[in-house]
Amino acid sequence: MMRQIKVGLVEFRKDHTEPPFRKAHLLPTPEEIDSATDNEESEINENSDEAGLLVMPSVIHKQAQVAVKLLRKIFEGKSVFENPKDHEVIARLIRYVTGPNDLILDSFAGSGTTGHAVLQINKDELSNRTFILIEMLESVARNVTSERLRRVSAGIGGTPVLGGGFQFCRLSNEPLFTATGQIRTDVSFAQLAEFVWFVETGTGYSERADSPLIGIHDGRAIYLLYNGILKDRSAGGGNVLTGTVYNGLPRHDGPKVIYAAACRLGAARLMREGIVFKQTPYALDV
Repeated sequence: MMRQIKVGLVEFRKDHTEPPFRKAHLLPTPEEIDSATDNEESEINENSDEAGLLVMPSVIHKQAQVAVKLLRKIFEGKSVFENPKDHEVIARLIRYVTGPNDLILDSFAGSGTTGHAVLQINKDELSNRTFILIEMLESVARNVTSERLRRVSAGIGGTPVLGGGFQFCRLSNEPLFTATGQIRTDVSFAQLAEFVWFVETGTGYSERADSPLIGIHDGRAIYLLYNGILKDRSAGGGNVLTGTVYNGLPRHDGPKVIYAAACRLGAARLMREGIVFKQTPYALDV
């Protein structure tokens, strides 16, 4: 009893006619562990583990240098970011407030700690959490945030291989569409091609946008007729799918999706050629 009073585990009431009660910490204090007997220490550890899984403590004590050293290890000794957060602490918070299939948004991505934490949780728990990280400084987003995720996914820098993956996307400085949903007149073919590719495939565009055939995804060819890509800006020319225009497109033996301002091919030929026509800008859901 005296030992427990000494380490602050016994709370006396203001009214001495009421009995004292024993305090129970979610996590044991160092003094509590040092003063405990073998049996008490075992009980403390068991109770603390259970409580720690149920309730998030209000204050977490952890050396900030742990996260700093880990980030340097990931980048093979280079100091690339000041004051990174600890991914294990963030992972603990995410575990408390999200389910196995939830989406986690971090609007201030910084060094990518949140994405690292989600990848760690998914590996540990075989969960399917996803994340969206936003970073306004392009140099940080490209050279630190995304690079960290790439490295921990592959186990570069001596860290465990976490697996998983991500896509790096950059928002354009100006919107592609007007308030009424029309394509802005100053939008280039390359800009619209990136957007069409993302809408159609859900992935980032990494090809050179210098052809009406902007790429092939899962065996399906994706074409875009826009902004004179065929050197003809007339109403019935390069931005409209006609028989002549179609015959001049790069060939693909398989299904095709063609985005254009209009289509002059009949339903029978579209079916025969394996074409799905999508009219811009309406098919882009803006």
